[in-house]
Amino acid sequence: MTPVRLDRPELVGATRGELGDAPVRAGVAEAVREHLGVWPDENPEQAEALVTRFLAADALG
Repeated sequence: MTPVRLDRPELVGATRGELGDAPVRAGVAEAVREHLGVWPDENPEQAEALVTRFLAADALG
């Protein structure tokens, strides 16, 4: 989870539950990409287990 504090958040959607600030979304997306790019190398056993679960779920349809 990545906490982000905004002075004036721009929320969109019927329930106003989605963040509409493009710069914030882009920053969070970049941070997630960076972390996911490094995480498998730092945690190979957990990464392998996760991939195995993804493949098993995909096989079930």
